[in-house]
Amino acid sequence: MRSAREIGYRAWQEAANLLLLLHPPTLAPAAGGGRLPVLPDPETVARGLAGSQYAAQVLALAERITAGEYPLFSDTVALGAEPDWRRDWETGRASGLAYFKRVPYLASETVGDHKRIWEPARQQHLVLLAQAALLGGGRGYVTAIERQIAHFLAHNPFQRGIHWASALEVAFRALSWIWVDHLAGPEMRAEARQQLRTGLYRHGRHLEENLSIYFSRNTHLLGEAVALHALGTLYPDWPRAVRWRQMGGEILAREIDYQVLADGADFEQSSYYHIYALDMFLFHWLLAGRPPAMRGRLEAMAEFLDTLGGPGAPMPLTGDDDGGRLFHPYGERGAFFETTLATAAIALNKKDLRFPKKRIAEQAAWWLGAAPLAYEGGGGRPPVSRLFPDAGLVSMVSGDVQVLVDAGGFGSRRGGHSHSDSLQILIRKGGRELLIDPGTYTYVSDRERRNWFRSTAAHNTVRVDGRDQGEMDYPFGWRSRPEVRVEAWETGVDEDKLTAVCLYGGCTHRRTVVFYKQAGQVDVLDTIDAGPGVHTAEQFWHFGAEADDCLELPEGGEVERGRGGTHGWRSRCFGQLEEADYAVARVSGTGRLQLTARIRIR
Repeated sequence: MRSAREIGYRAWQEAANLLLLLHPPTLAPAAGGGRLPVLPDPETVARGLAGSQYAAQVLALAERITAGEYPLFSDTVALGAEPDWRRDWETGRASGLAYFKRVPYLASETVGDHKRIWEPARQQHLVLLAQAALLGGGRGYVTAIERQIAHFLAHNPFQRGIHWASALEVAFRALSWIWVDHLAGPEMRAEARQQLRTGLYRHGRHLEENLSIYFSRNTHLLGEAVALHALGTLYPDWPRAVRWRQMGGEILAREIDYQVLADGADFEQSSYYHIYALDMFLFHWLLAGRPPAMRGRLEAMAEFLDTLGGPGAPMPLTGDDDGGRLFHPYGERGAFFETTLATAAIALNKKDLRFPKKRIAEQAAWWLGAAPLAYEGGGGRPPVSRLFPDAGLVSMVSGDVQVLVDAGGFGSRRGGHSHSDSLQILIRKGGRELLIDPGTYTYVSDRERRNWFRSTAAHNTVRVDGRDQGEMDYPFGWRSRPEVRVEAWETGVDEDKLTAVCLYGGCTHRRTVVFYKQAGQVDVLDTIDAGPGVHTAEQFWHFGAEADDCLELPEGGEVERGRGGTHGWRSRCFGQLEEADYAVARVSGTGRLQLTARIRIR
């Protein structure tokens, strides 16, 4: 039930939005045409990157984009030089220009898949064009930027249509235009830059009145607050700049303690959203003058991400993955975490974090200036086995082998971006994936697939009587969730051992995992107490392409193996789908049920 405070806040939002719709705000022309304050000098960065592999990649991507081909998620999509901004490129469905509150953006059968529609409208490709212009591509890229911004504004009027329906998407676009203004603004025609800045001012007014304080108090609210604070900081002479800077800063100072657990994990229990949150907090921290109060949580977040990254790319995609990124959503997707780690390590002076030097150019240089380009990369400290008690994540490590066990529950609040994956095991050896998390695939375009990728059967854990560990609320959130806790944890030179329990629906699933480091072997014991009557327990296993028959199951048991079909799928990026190998061991009976397995790590 909504509180009186929330009802009053929402009523105020409605009135403020209608007033903005009737009287769109304007911005007086500004004198001067230089770079934005606080942000590093991009020309110095560009000189440091000249002739690098990164510069070559940016110029090649910029050429494709100006030809109308856009890198989106894991594909290249032909949208043209002037995209049909409200059209889902896959289904052809589109929506009109109704008042944004009346756009049913989650109804994919009516308006199309909102993620496919929103991603190009984040206009992060325009930031890349601005970088390309600085890296020697010429003014033609600046002209393309001017044309696209004008086209977008003409076809998506203020507060009308799907591109105003999510305040987070407004924030992403605002951040893109801020970077465009900083990188390419001095080369833009005066009237084009004024159009950009008026559009930015309207984005700020929209964000001010539509913060997701009650709707999505997660990365939605973070992104909105980051953009609002950035607008107030980088445009200090604008009306409401002081208010925006204060509002955004106060929200982020509060949310870093609320949304980040004491052990550094993001409260969404999603590895991809952890990257989002760390990037958002880190960018704000830099703009805000590096406030000391935020530093401890940022360091803990970076250390948690370093552990998730383990032996290297690709990082496992636990929980939801929406395919996007705060900055530079291009390149090797499984290595995005390394770019975030590079930025955090250099900004926080954390020499114990591991990342390759080649990742510095993607983000750290633009955020911190040219100096990081001389940084030799983070060799980091040798990884050790450890438990993150608040997240319930256990990382067992020996050399280039990592065994991750999710011994935690679902995410905070309704667990909107969590999957039913408690007690799941993931195993990697170097860059080889043995046991995988299948990923996400979609949010709304395919209800059956969405539910399967979130289900217990999609993860390396146990399902009892065909029931998920929680009751789904489509497309986001859970109406019920399990209780999960660690019962015992020991780490040593020769072996690591974990026992954890998951309770749901009157069932108790207890899992013991022992990692024998010298033998390269993981033993798993599952015991299930489901109460009176006959019950069935299923132990699911999902394999990477290089698993090499790593799983050994007891002889004589009921085992199903396959590829594709009901249980064998994975998605390496939002919207991408491929078949994968799987195995299911089953046992039925009364009383206590037991399942065992052994994974050989070769």
